[in-house]
Amino acid sequence: MLIQVNDIDEPKVVGSGSFAGEISSIYFFNPLDDEWQWEGHDAPEFPTGYLCGLSCYGTNLSDTTETLGIKITIIDPDGTVINSEHHGYPGTPKWYGHAASLCATCHIPGDYTGVCQLYICGELVDSIVRTIAHVTSEYEGTITGKEFRHNSSQDDIPAIAEIGEEGIVYMWGRNDMPTNQKMGIEWDVHDPDGHLVQTWDQWETWHTGPGLEQGFMGPTFPISKEGNYHIDVRLKMNYDNPEFVNEWSGVLCTVASQEYEGTITEKTLRYNSHEDPIPVSGVPTNYYEGLIIVYGSNDTDENQKMGIHWVVKDPDGLVIVNGEYTRWENSWTQPGHIQGFEDFGGAFSLDKEGSYTIVIELLMNKADPVIVDSYSGLLCTVTPGIPPEYQLIQHTIYPFAYIYDGQVKTTTVDLTIDAFTPSGWYGGRYAKSLEEEARAEGKRILETRVYADVSALLWTKLRIEVTETYEATEARPRDVGNPGGWLAIIFETLLIIGVLVALIVLAKTIISGFHHYPGLHEIKPTWSKETLIMTIKDSEEYWERVPTPEDTLEAMSEGELRDHLDQVAEEELGNGGISVWWWVAGGAVGALTLLVIAKGAVK
Repeated sequence: MLIQVNDIDEPKVVGSGSFAGEISSIYFFNPLDDEWQWEGHDAPEFPTGYLCGLSCYGTNLSDTTETLGIKITIIDPDGTVINSEHHGYPGTPKWYGHAASLCATCHIPGDYTGVCQLYICGELVDSIVRTIAHVTSEYEGTITGKEFRHNSSQDDIPAIAEIGEEGIVYMWGRNDMPTNQKMGIEWDVHDPDGHLVQTWDQWETWHTGPGLEQGFMGPTFPISKEGNYHIDVRLKMNYDNPEFVNEWSGVLCTVASQEYEGTITEKTLRYNSHEDPIPVSGVPTNYYEGLIIVYGSNDTDENQKMGIHWVVKDPDGLVIVNGEYTRWENSWTQPGHIQGFEDFGGAFSLDKEGSYTIVIELLMNKADPVIVDSYSGLLCTVTPGIPPEYQLIQHTIYPFAYIYDGQVKTTTVDLTIDAFTPSGWYGGRYAKSLEEEARAEGKRILETRVYADVSALLWTKLRIEVTETYEATEARPRDVGNPGGWLAIIFETLLIIGVLVALIVLAKTIISGFHHYPGLHEIKPTWSKETLIMTIKDSEEYWERVPTPEDTLEAMSEGELRDHLDQVAEEELGNGGISVWWWVAGGAVGALTLLVIAKGAVK
């Protein structure tokens, strides 16, 4: 409690017949002589660590016997009440009185004040205020150094710091005594809002010689707010009865606002032995182990502590087990460097067909996190699991798959073919015929996969997957639809290449998301003029551009058509995400066809 001497109540002015009383016989305690001395002498003077005290006598001057009360308060040089007592004496006749006294230990140098207040039946009738002691310091020392370390910088106080750094206070004190002294330090740090963020109290282990300095270092604390941080420091001596010998208060550091910048440079889904960039399409349900790997760059000019947060939801929109994760790096990332968050999240299951989504947030400033980059969208599309006895014998990527981003519909058909079908799987003819039949029905194919059951002598069991573009207004994402016209299209396509269908075992459709394949620059040179013109027309329609007249396209050479497609792709896709795809080009339509088994796929 802090109190000012002029805040002490003055005695009330009372009229005739009211309560009355007075304080007399005022004494101060002198610890050096171990006796009370009358106030007619000067207040005693002595070093810190001794008792000071006030004694006074209160007399009842009222006409009747009343309850008399005496309250004594002792206040240190800082204005802090260090002791206070209230004594009551009922049944005190007129002209009679009582004495009361109170002592307190003097820990800091300066003048100590004593206050005595006299009450009659609870009513203040008299009070006095006296200087009761002049306390000197027995110890002398000086705060000689003040420094502040924040991250890798260590500066004199006051320092300039930044949000997101961690601070450490360093103080030095000098022993100004002619003898060895054990020195200690105390400090309090407050943030720009006045909240206490650190209090520290430390004594040196040994002693400091005359004229020598002793250093002190505190623990770290986060710098998370703009403005001025303040510190109050107190150097002390005399371990058994501590005495402050020097104090300092002021600005510890000034924190300016900071712009945080970072980029998610890579995001990958690892499932079993596979590792593909997000988003991933065609993950089969028999891959159960999913892990997220994210890399982020520090795009600022300062070291930054970077963090990551992601949430994965299944096709039903539910957060999966081990699907939410937050982590901060242990150290700091230098400007322009990349920090990886790899294999830190727990594995999760990919056991539902449809689209899994993810929200990724790249973070900086751990004390008050700031999102510097984010991704929200498709994590992967999970398709029906491929039985282990099935092997992929053909994977065809059509030109439009290098352009299209959006909803897709994947139709899966399990069928049995005639065992007497001629030997050989005609991948190029199948890809070309499938697209021609699909376009005739108004459909646009992105890719197709063909699997064969290789466990039997005669490979008569096939699984065919066809992925096409999908208008989001047709149904909600992941709605299970009817394969519809695809049964007829696949049946007709197989007839064209001489494969007879004996039985349709299973046909189903799922809706999911799709992200265009990279590598348009690498694959385009393999396309014919027919394919180039078709892809340009599809691209202009997809991106709602003004269509190039048919006769203009027909008049262009293949080189000019490729340049024109380059210009369209550059304006819409940019030049990022290009990578080499090691495929075999095949099919008159210009699709990329991978024939996994070169011949004898159907026996």
